[in-house]
Amino acid sequence: MIAYLELLDTPEEKAAFQTLYEMYVQKMYQIAFRITGNEVSAEDMVHETFLSLTKHMDKLDNVQSRRTWNYILTALKHHCFDLLEKQKRVAPYCDEDDVRVPGESGPEAELIGQDKRH
Repeated sequence: MIAYLELLDTPEEKAAFQTLYEMYVQKMYQIAFRITGNEVSAEDMVHETFLSLTKHMDKLDNVQSRRTWNYILTALKHHCFDLLEKQKRVAPYCDEDDVRVPGESGPEAELIGQDKRH
């Protein structure tokens, strides 16, 4: 938490952030874990969300309000869904045997051969 507080400017922001952290860190972790299904990813997403909150403390009027919780929850969900999207885009491991060299026989070669004949 000290690292987050060092990113804030005023004592008021620091006090508000500390209250936010203490109130919501456990809830945020539980939600992030439900979304990501992974403890490490959930911790990372909570961390990313708190980092982003340090940049937007001016948008959080009352740290105990429902509106503030909704803002935090929305930010957390966005971080989690972005992570899941990035993980989906990562190419799975590919074995050498799975790679076909151009010019080999196969469906592509058959289609190319048919095009050349017509």
